Amino acid sequence: MQKNDQEQPEVIAQNDKPQPNLASNSGFYQSETTAKIDKQLAKAQAEMVGAIKGSTNPFFKSKYADLSEVIRAVSKPLTDNGISYMTTCTKIHVVGDSIFLNVKTTLRYEGEYIATIVPIPIEGLPNAHKLGSALTYGRRYGLSAITGCPQVDDDANATINTGATTSARVYNSRAQKAGN
Repeated sequence: MQKNDQEQPEVIAQNDKPQPNLASNSGFYQSETTAKIDKQLAKAQAEMVGAIKGSTNPFFKSKYADLSEVIRAVSKPLTDNGISYMTTCTKIHVVGDSIFLNVKTTLRYEGEYIATIVPIPIEGLPNAHKLGSALTYGRRYGLSAITGCPQVDDDANATINTGATTSARVYNSRAQKAGN
């Protein structure tokens, strides 16, 4: 840890031995106990709405929820339930001919935490734009995954009929969705 207690990315050059195994650099991590954060996350999920797919990918002509939309969907329910979140770059590493940026998303509540690491590939030689783009992707994917926030289509008909934007609730189980 640095003096400022912030994680700094670990850079592993291609010539360093042994080369990291991609599977060992991704995954889910948690504190020894998670009962308190699990309970608060369930409450937050009951308040969450899906992240609206308001952006268009020009290459695939598909819709997606961008990072700001995911943050909009999860931030208030998390903070209202005492859960803080942060995202850091934990490692830049090479696997074969591929460069990966590991992006770690952590949720914290009263001394407990859950975290996930998403490895994001970077095509070609990295530069500031590619690293920034990979970090943004990792933040979006990690935050969506760890909170259980889905990306939902914006139903234009519902918006027109009610004059309000549509939302979709995040459900923890089929029984909750059914009202049980």
